[in-house]
Amino acid sequence: MIKLIMAMDKNRLIGKQGKLPWHIKADLQHYKETTLNHTVLMGQVTFDHMPRLLPNRKYWILTDSKEFIESHPELTCFTSIEDIVKAAKDYDDDLYVSGGASVYRQMFKYADEVILSVIDAEYEGDAYLVPFEDDFVLDRVVQKEGFVVKYYKRGE
Repeated sequence: MIKLIMAMDKNRLIGKQGKLPWHIKADLQHYKETTLNHTVLMGQVTFDHMPRLLPNRKYWILTDSKEFIESHPELTCFTSIEDIVKAAKDYDDDLYVSGGASVYRQMFKYADEVILSVIDAEYEGDAYLVPFEDDFVLDRVVQKEGFVVKYYKRGE
């Protein structure tokens, strides 16, 4: 299954210069627990802004840089969304799409599920989440301290 996992503030903000605009330990823990022992997909810019690789995950990276691909043989790199979708169809694990905004935008139409943390605050940044809710059905909501996690399933 293809699952998008993301966090946004009250104004649908998801990023600031390639990073999260906030540091909420409970939301980072939610991401860690959800993606542990699974595969995460992200764009190269998002990957480049990570302080380190999180352990016990496989990484798929969307990039058009041959230099990046050659310098990261430990990663599975793709140059197109279409190639990712083809690989995910025959993949024996859930694929967690983890950003950035462009990758989310392109992957919504292929997603089976969306896991969205909604932060109960407003921040400043430069990347926003496009509306997607019309194509999905809200399945459940889990209340956390300072945010909620909304689970959406693909609509029929």
